[in-house]
Amino acid sequence: MTEPRATTRDTPFFPGTSWTPTLAEAFRAALAHLQGMTAEEVFQASVQAGIYTPDGQLRPPYADDPEDATAEGQEDVRSSVL
Repeated sequence: MTEPRATTRDTPFFPGTSWTPTLAEAFRAALAHLQGMTAEEVFQASVQAGIYTPDGQLRPPYADDPEDATAEGQEDVRSSVL
C-alpha cells in the first residue's frame, strides 16, 4: 500500500513543478488567505477569476462539458465551496 502524500505541500502538487522555498511559502500564504475567507467570499473571488458565472455555473474550460456550463437546473455551488 502506498503512503498518503503529506498535506503540508513541501513537495510540488504537479509532477515536474519547480518547487522552491519561495513558491512553497507563497502557496502557504495563499492557502491561509483562502481559509480565512467565507464561502461567499471564495465564490465571489471565483466569479471575478472567471471560474464561475454569477449564478453559480462553471465556465468553460472548468466545466466537464462546456454545454453543461450553461445548462439550466444545476445546483448553486456557493454552499459547497470550501
